[in-house]
Amino acid sequence: MKEFLHRFRAQVMRLNLTEEKMMVHAFRKGIVSGPFSESLIRNHPKTFAEIKRHAVAHITAEEEVSEKCTCVVPMRRRQRRRPP
Repeated sequence: MKEFLHRFRAQVMRLNLTEEKMMVHAFRKGIVSGPFSESLIRNHPKTFAEIKRHAVAHITAEEEVSEKCTCVVPMRRRQRRRPP
């Protein structure tokens, strides 16, 4: 998501797009189907600033989930139980 947002911004600057409606439409069409695109469909952002706000929140959430998945919790040693 982060990479797509950077590439999209670069293309907008390269093409010198200034029409907000066109940027919103292009972003929504270019994004891969998934939770974020579904969020855009439900929320109907009107400006690119709104999309950017949603994208940053989504990126942050993705990074937190990824960090949580890669975090290794040390296992406690099991205590041996002696038979009675």
